Amino acid sequence: ETSSVTMIKQWYQRRVRGNWKTKVCSEPNPGDSWCICMWATANLIDKVGCKNVHINCAATDVPYLLGAEKDGGWNLADARECIKEKCPEPKTEEVKPSNL
Repeated sequence: ETSSVTMIKQWYQRRVRGNWKTKVCSEPNPGDSWCICMWATANLIDKVGCKNVHINCAATDVPYLLGAEKDGGWNLADARECIKEKCPEPKTEEVKPSNL
């Protein structure tokens, strides 16, 4: 378990008593992770470094984050760089019309 996961668990356990996993990843929105705001993401990246932060790129509004300068008073420059590193724009293949 990475230090970022431990840090998030400790933060969440202080606010929600009991098992954080069952509270966050249960109905009505079951899954394996949860969303946090941009300033919390920036804070986490600042504390543990980009390489220790796990981002679900498919569930992240990457264009919105890349266009944001600040959130909750936090400068998002380092978070933007981290997202660029972890969530590069998908390369699109050239689609050629078929001969019908």
